[in-house]
Amino acid sequence: MALPAPTSKRLRTAMTSTPTAWEVLDFGDIEANLAKEMTDGDVHSMLSYINAKRTVKTLRLTGLVNITGRCLGPLRRSTVLKALDLSLVGFHQPPLIDPEPLISDEVVLPILHSIVDRCVCSLKFIQLPHKWREMSPSSELTAFLKAFDRRMKSYTIHCSHCKDLLDLANTDDWEEGAQWCSCNEDHYFYGLQNFTCAKSLLLLPNA
Repeated sequence: MALPAPTSKRLRTAMTSTPTAWEVLDFGDIEANLAKEMTDGDVHSMLSYINAKRTVKTLRLTGLVNITGRCLGPLRRSTVLKALDLSLVGFHQPPLIDPEPLISDEVVLPILHSIVDRCVCSLKFIQLPHKWREMSPSSELTAFLKAFDRRMKSYTIHCSHCKDLLDLANTDDWEEGAQWCSCNEDHYFYGLQNFTCAKSLLLLPNA
């Protein structure tokens, strides 16, 4: 399979070198104007080429404002993916994107469920697009957030800095703030992941 044309030299080098080179794949590593032009077909080809289902552990879709999310198909039923950033923006950048990006919860959520619902799952962190949290929440999105919350509760997590908070997160108490993901559709923090300090996540199994 030929590599899609709109990729930077840095990303092409990573894709054609050792397998560990693409354990972390951040589209912020390519030029911003190229990222904006990339289509679902381009990204799907890249993820298929590197066998993302078995190799990519961290994926950031930085700058991919022209995708619906269909490109994430190669990640279906991944057991190695640990972190997924769908926000489409870089670190410490405002989450609002104008014009509104194309990424669709109807397209992406079935792929996410295929990962979280497996007996073996490594996913421990997910950041959703701002537009999913701001629009009228869908029942499908809330169902996924609750499924992810149950998955996070299934891990054994210990952190001396956050013990009381983690004890609360790992109960079945659905009070706001007692969830790994805020599932209250009327709350400002709906769709955001809680308890994400670096020490806690690093102590997750196989982190």
